[in-house]
Amino acid sequence: AFIEPIRNARAAGTVVVSASGNAGPNTSVSPGNVYDGFAVGAINTDGESPAFSSGEQIVTDEAWGDDAPADWPDEYVVPDVAAVGVGVESASTTGGYETKLGTSMATPHVAGTVALLRAANPDLSVETAERALRRSAVHPRGDVSDTRYGQGWIDANATLTAVTTGTVTGTVS
Repeated sequence: AFIEPIRNARAAGTVVVSASGNAGPNTSVSPGNVYDGFAVGAINTDGESPAFSSGEQIVTDEAWGDDAPADWPDEYVVPDVAAVGVGVESASTTGGYETKLGTSMATPHVAGTVALLRAANPDLSVETAERALRRSAVHPRGDVSDTRYGQGWIDANATLTAVTTGTVTGTVS
């Protein structure tokens, strides 16, 4: 059900960022496993992938059958990248804030980085933004991609540097 809406959003210039899921290794959930989306896994503040963070090697025909668009690759990996998804301070449904975990807590870090990219360069294409996120990601084992980290954890400053010649200043705490 998410393939067409994600493809339409991309065509309109939107980077569709979604969570890979919280069922652990060798699993993923839709829309996080839709090839045209940008899937996010979780890490903790030490850069380790927690057991709950989903990711897998997807064989397109097995996972999607006839629903897969013809231009999708035969296989692909989710997540694309990872971000902190453990110990995240988030709004509570009962008011105030509480500490939460999950790939849904990691996803806003990536969406926020995309927002920074678009603020620095409003004409940035979806493809360029996604490529910058992947290429600037830091993987604990070097230049690899896997089902735990994707290309690695995001680095907002490195991603911005990859697509703009300007500078970003401020304080991070």
